[in-house]
Formats: sequence, C-alpha cells, structure tokens
Amino acid sequence: MDYNTLTSTSNILILHNDEVIMNGAHLHLILIHFPIAGSVFSLFFLILGWFQFHETAWKKTALILLFLTALFALTTWLSGEGAEEVRSAIDPLSEQQIEKHEEIARTAAIVALITGAGVVLLAWFHIREKGWDISRGLHGLFLILSLVLVLLFALAGYEGGKISHPEIGGQLEQEHVEHPSHDIE
Repeated sequence: MDYNTLTSTSNILILHNDEVIMNGAHLHLILIHFPIAGSVFSLFFLILGWFQFHETAWKKTALILLFLTALFALTTWLSGEGAEEVRSAIDPLSEQQIEKHEEIARTAAIVALITGAGVVLLAWFHIREKGWDISRGLHGLFLILSLVLVLLFALAGYEGGKISHPEIGGQLEQEHVEHPSHDIE
C-alpha cells in the first residue's frame, strides 16, 4: 500500500491512492478519548491508593496514567486546529461553539501539562530516591488535580460533542419550536 501524507496550514490529510482517508477532524476525534479516559482512570486509581495507602501499585499506575494523559492532552489540543478547519468549512455557523470548546480544552490541556510536569518532577526528585510511596500531601494534590482534569475534560468533551452532535445541545428542540411544520401527525 502506498500511503502519502499531505500537510496544509494545520490540517493533516492522510491519502491512499489520492483519496482522503483521514483528516484533522478524524485525528482529533480519535485522540480526544485518551485524555478523557486517562483522567477518569487516574482519579479511580488515586482514590484506590488513598484508601489502600501503603499499596504503591495504585499510586504508580495513577501517576503513569496522569503523565500519559498529559501527553495525549497536548496532542489532542494540537490536533484541534485541524478539526476546526474541517468543521468550519462544513458549517461556518459553528464558530462560536468551537471557540467555547477551544477555551475549555486549552484550560484542560494546560492543567494536564502542569500535572504531567508535576509527575516528572516527582519522579526525578522523589521516586528515584524513595520509591513510589509518596506522602499523603502529594497524593492529595494529585487527587485534586486529577478530579479537576476529569471535570475539565468532561466539560470540554460536552462542548465538543455539541459541535458534532446537535442533539446534545438542544439545537434540535429549538429548531422544532421555530419550525413546527416538521411535525408528523
């Protein structure tokens, strides 16, 4: 198979026999699930680690997941520009929704990167000398950051979902009220 990659300003097109098989919107929609799931599972493992404090496997798993979540948050956020180009070409009216989603996603990515950097610093200064048995204070800090990430990614996902799925944001109900002639009797 002969696959080629073509890059526009910020949109990636993957071509096969001169046919587009993936664009920036596809890539963004694939990547977005990883930071959402990573933040949820990190929170879950941190909660388990809180109640089984001396069991380091939960904390280790959660911290590694937080780091991976930060990496996926960055790549997802960077792929958002390509998705925006594709979506704006289809529906220029969605620009306001895209901007709202983009603001929340940027905040989520920044918090994820700060959290990921915290994991790296923790690994560099603490874990390599004392192991994965972190203090209650650090554990609590990562627990709070993880909860914030879950909330931010959920909100970003909700706002992003409204762009692709008008039934989520109540747009279909609004159209039904404005155009009642579409009623089926």
